[in-house]
Amino acid sequence: MTHQENGQRNDVRFRIEIPANALSYKEYIRSSSRAVSSIASANPRKLLSRLKGAAGGFIFTLAAIVGFQLLSEYSGIKLFAAVWSEAREDYLYYTDSAFSLCLVLLFLGGFAGMLWLGKLLRQQGRIVYRNNTSIRDGYLLELTENGICATNLKHSESEHWRIDFGWGKVSGVVSDSGVDIILFNSAVFLWIPEWAEGYSRSEVLAFIEAKRRA
Repeated sequence: MTHQENGQRNDVRFRIEIPANALSYKEYIRSSSRAVSSIASANPRKLLSRLKGAAGGFIFTLAAIVGFQLLSEYSGIKLFAAVWSEAREDYLYYTDSAFSLCLVLLFLGGFAGMLWLGKLLRQQGRIVYRNNTSIRDGYLLELTENGICATNLKHSESEHWRIDFGWGKVSGVVSDSGVDIILFNSAVFLWIPEWAEGYSRSEVLAFIEAKRRA
């Protein structure tokens, strides 16, 4: 239900009961990704830190290429990469170029790392999703003059919890498959299904936007 002006606290403008299991796993993953992405846009320093990391990786790659080249020319040791085809009795791929070899190693290492990291993130994501009490039991969302508050519902069997954010922490609201996602600049998000009973969507979103830009 959505209540305006008549809540338990005088400054509550909207109180919305978010139903249990209102966020699917796919919506959770997409929302988590958006929440993480919103950090960079809200905090340029973290974006600069990522760029520094990329620059460091580029410098390391150049150093590795030069090292391979010097090793090949002055040590008498030849490094090469090859793919042999028994059917064709010929090389499908062969290179003894330091540059090409380094690119192959980087590609294979990066591809393997991405596969491993993707699998790990999916496993961890499912664990977090299954154990998230706010998703499993639902929660109470309150929009006040000073910010946003979320607590567990009174009938929830989980332990009591509460989070509060000032309006300055809200980075925006996006919609995804009938769910409005409130993004914060700390990799946290809250959700309101458009079909929630009594949810005055246009009024709530207008209130959030006005407070966020105030």
